[in-house]
Amino acid sequence: MGESRPQPPAADPSGLTPTQQAYSAYVTHALVCADCHSLDGGQCARSEQLWQVYRQLRRDERAAARP
Repeated sequence: MGESRPQPPAADPSGLTPTQQAYSAYVTHALVCADCHSLDGGQCARSEQLWQVYRQLRRDERAAARP
């Protein structure tokens, strides 16, 4: 009676998939980054990095869904 059952791993508190988390990180950055909003500025390296992470996760997700 005093034994506890093993608990499943805790889900991400946000409830988002890793792909959704990556997209959220990209959007959150882009909304507050002055370089991302600058018409005269070059590409924001951080934004590009976050976008590439999202794209790779999305590719992996699609590949895993294929039969």
